Amino acid sequence: MHGGDGPGSGEEGPLVTHGYLLRVGPGECDAEEFALLTGRARAALADGDPPGAAALVERALLLCDGPPFADVPQGPALHGHVLRLEELHLQAEELRVAVGLRLGRHRELLGELKELACAHPLHEWFQGTLIIALQRCGRRSEALDVYQRLRVMLRNGLGLDPSPGLQHLRQQVLTDQVSTADLELLPG
Repeated sequence: MHGGDGPGSGEEGPLVTHGYLLRVGPGECDAEEFALLTGRARAALADGDPPGAAALVERALLLCDGPPFADVPQGPALHGHVLRLEELHLQAEELRVAVGLRLGRHRELLGELKELACAHPLHEWFQGTLIIALQRCGRRSEALDVYQRLRVMLRNGLGLDPSPGLQHLRQQVLTDQVSTADLELLPG
């Protein structure tokens, strides 16, 4: 599937496939707007503007109202595109959580972090951010339980240990020295 004048021309143009024509102008595609907003949110965070980053990533996530192409039969090409969009959404969720933690919203994020950690039990970044949020709420024993559950799952299921960053984070919890700077220790 391509647009332009000839096969593989790479030029912008209508998408034509099996007799259907789809014309999408600049700014009319949610995925394009989503990528723009998340990119601006990352830049705002890097520039030291967490409130601006929070507003931008929230606007981006409002564009997502369910699984992409949920009601469309998916062949291999579309399935690959769906997987890409789902990964971009997950990265935006990570960005929103990181911004929220930097803004001191650890208590407000706890429920959602527990849900994300449960939905992605081997995703070390979500587990690590849950550990940070729990510890910052004064719930060190729960934070250590999250680490221990992940360690057991990784060891028993994959024969792996938690990443060095998570191991260091565990030490930070044990010595009550966790901060949002510890987000940099997490993989991803």
